[in-house]
Amino acid sequence: MKRFKLGLMTRIALALAAIGLVPLSLLTARLIGINHDTLKDQVLETHSMAARAAADRVGAFLSSLESLAATLGSHPSVLNDPRSSAAQELLAGTLQARPDISAVFLVNEASEIIIGAQRRDLAEELAPVLAQPNAAQPRAIAGRERRWLRLDSPLQGGGGTLRLIADASSLTRMVSSIELGEEAALVLANRKGEVLAGSVVSLDSFPAELVERAGALKVDGSGEFDPAAGEDDSVLGAFAMVHGADWYVASRQAAVIARANLARMQRQSLIAVGLALALLSVLSSLAYFTLVRPIRSLIGAQRRLAGLSPIPTGGNEIDQLRSSFAVIERRIRDQEAMGKVFLGRYQVIEVLGEGAMGTVFRGWDPKLKRQVALKTVRLAQEMLDSRRRDLASQLLREAATAARINHNNIVSIYDVEDSPEVAFIAMEFIEGIGLDQLLWRRSPLAADQTCALGLRVAQALEASHGQGVVHRDVKPSNVLLGFDGSVKVADFGIAEFLSAMSNESETFFGTPGYVPPETLRGEGYDELGDLFSLGVVLYECTTGRQPFAGKDLRETAIKTLKRNPSRPSALRPDTPPGLDELIMNLLAKDRSQRPQSAQLAIELLESAIPGQTLKWSAEDLPRRDERADPQTVARSRLMHTYAMTHSTRKS
Repeated sequence: MKRFKLGLMTRIALALAAIGLVPLSLLTARLIGINHDTLKDQVLETHSMAARAAADRVGAFLSSLESLAATLGSHPSVLNDPRSSAAQELLAGTLQARPDISAVFLVNEASEIIIGAQRRDLAEELAPVLAQPNAAQPRAIAGRERRWLRLDSPLQGGGGTLRLIADASSLTRMVSSIELGEEAALVLANRKGEVLAGSVVSLDSFPAELVERAGALKVDGSGEFDPAAGEDDSVLGAFAMVHGADWYVASRQAAVIARANLARMQRQSLIAVGLALALLSVLSSLAYFTLVRPIRSLIGAQRRLAGLSPIPTGGNEIDQLRSSFAVIERRIRDQEAMGKVFLGRYQVIEVLGEGAMGTVFRGWDPKLKRQVALKTVRLAQEMLDSRRRDLASQLLREAATAARINHNNIVSIYDVEDSPEVAFIAMEFIEGIGLDQLLWRRSPLAADQTCALGLRVAQALEASHGQGVVHRDVKPSNVLLGFDGSVKVADFGIAEFLSAMSNESETFFGTPGYVPPETLRGEGYDELGDLFSLGVVLYECTTGRQPFAGKDLRETAIKTLKRNPSRPSALRPDTPPGLDELIMNLLAKDRSQRPQSAQLAIELLESAIPGQTLKWSAEDLPRRDERADPQTVARSRLMHTYAMTHSTRKS
């Protein structure tokens, strides 16, 4: 039996009717059948869900504050010695981890502050908030310019209170609902009838019965209430308790609005059906002249080229197109599988690595027909436009400065661009691996290979220092080893730009363990800092260990400032004396005891192994199928200077 197949025009007409007309007709029939009571129940259900959702959001926020306070109040550093530097660092770290927290203090039983941390320029604003008496539940306190949220949590075992202060403006975002519409009001209030957040500033427009039932804080509810004072029509509203505080969320909407909405929906639905019928006719005609007839002409032309009858004898247009375009479809699929993502004019091929402030991609420059490395730098979306423009301009200047350095051991800069979400630098692509990958697979390195690598890094630093460019983040992952035997240093000037991204003057961008002690002390960074970092890299290549590695950032910083590492020869007795002495001099805490220039470091490296010419060999580099990400990677990050940390601890 021959199967009947609908033509393309018939299918289009039926599809348009099924997609547009049938659902709209069903919806219209349902809307016409809705009466006032049904609509009122639906509106009340919407209000109940909106009030409950807002109350849950506020409750979850308070619960997170209570959990944080309990965690801090039971922390060993707080319980053992609340005045210790560890306790101070714990409080300061809390502010960094939680932007919604403005201050955190430890208060003794006499309400005297033992220790605390707060965001800058808020001391005067927070003074009256701190002066309020202790309370068992979270309190919203009006400040001079805004409202604050304060939470007091007793320390574990007694003896004091941990006090958290947060900006209450975040409550406004939690008490909102687009489902209620602009005519409705949704507020967060306390038992006293004070509005803490919401679309109105007082409860005057809320019915007294609704406010009374909500303020009882016993159950959630909804209903139709008598109008508030000065109003004529009844009110639809709902309320829900906030767990963890004597607060509630309440909503209101005039009932007359719901009735007007019902009549308007019914009228609009009938109009929509009529318009849908007219639109269906127009679209059907348009589909025939713009789609069906050209497709039939195309099918005829294809069949003529194939030497067939121009008039098909079987199937419909869909089947005919399916067979005609099979090859074209496969080609399009193959093209779509190729690069779809572009940064500027550069096509993104694959991800090479991710860092603290961005991602590195392998890309393709279609204009110059060459591979490039694309390093992105993420700019925070909340940053002011003027600040973003200043940072983008600085990135352009520093990239232009680095691009002027033409040296065999420095990765060339090709281009720099910025967009609203990300700035990126296009640079020379090195087919190879980073020194960090080599050390993870092969460390420690032979002494001659260490000296050969160090010599090329020092030569790169000499060239950049001669142009007034300080690297600021010399480390193994920034030393690229090409399979062709090249050794190149990447990311010149990037650390200085990333340091400028911080709004705090006492912060800098660097990698813990590679940052020189003078920078940790807040004394800045210069060429001798790069030589210190070179010493750390040489120590790691020679011994397979980092000289100042600690279990966390604080321990690493303290070791860098105060600890002298073991000599490489103590860990590896076959270390040449010249290399052993050079590494220790580069790692000197006193800058004046280090080699005073990269040129001098080059001379010392060339003479570190007497009678031997230093040649770097790429024959033993791990190939692509051997590589894997190390388990522990030293990553760059924004850090505070030791001077800033110390002064904050004292305050």
